Amino acid sequence: MSSLAVVPLKPAQRQPLSHAVADSLRDAIYAGRLQPGQRIGQIPVARELGVSQTTVRDALATLEHEGLVEREVHQGTIVTQLSSADVEEITSLRGNLEAMAVRLIIRAGNPEHLKLLHENIRRMKASAGPKVVADLDLEFHELLVRLADHRRLLSCWQTLRTQIKLLMVTHNLRDPRSPRSTVKNHEELLRFIKAGDEDAAIAHLAAGNAVYLLHATKE
Repeated sequence: MSSLAVVPLKPAQRQPLSHAVADSLRDAIYAGRLQPGQRIGQIPVARELGVSQTTVRDALATLEHEGLVEREVHQGTIVTQLSSADVEEITSLRGNLEAMAVRLIIRAGNPEHLKLLHENIRRMKASAGPKVVADLDLEFHELLVRLADHRRLLSCWQTLRTQIKLLMVTHNLRDPRSPRSTVKNHEELLRFIKAGDEDAAIAHLAAGNAVYLLHATKE
């Protein structure tokens, strides 16, 4: 009877405390507990989480790099408030990346891709609460890009990931009906993909992005 081989393993690395604080603040932003334009005080956060101000400062630096917060002279750190110009940049770049992904998915014609997208929509229909819908909405769009099987395309999209989610959260806060319409929009897009209609699918993506911009310009 052979014995189980013992493989030397590197010691497990503990997550830096600042990463945990960044996760906590990021979740609060995505859940709408910290809203666009709201100030984040280092002292209150440090006191609430039982960490040092230096740890909070490091966490905020991480979120600033992701585009979720902004540091302003004499005003501290605030949750990023996307301007109409910000939204236009995010949606135009995202739209081009996802349009390329949709073309590649349709041309690949892989039935397994359709099943994965359908499963995401099924979970969205069964979900409870707008936060879960927002998470699955982001997952759906990332899945589109992943299924395109294009590493550099995925890498470009992922640099926008946190800002795309911030855009979704901001949009949902402005329009309570958004989570309900998301399922319908995804079903329609999947229908065009199944039909192999590239032009209709890409036009549908563009129309969805235009809604974000429309809401931004009304503020």
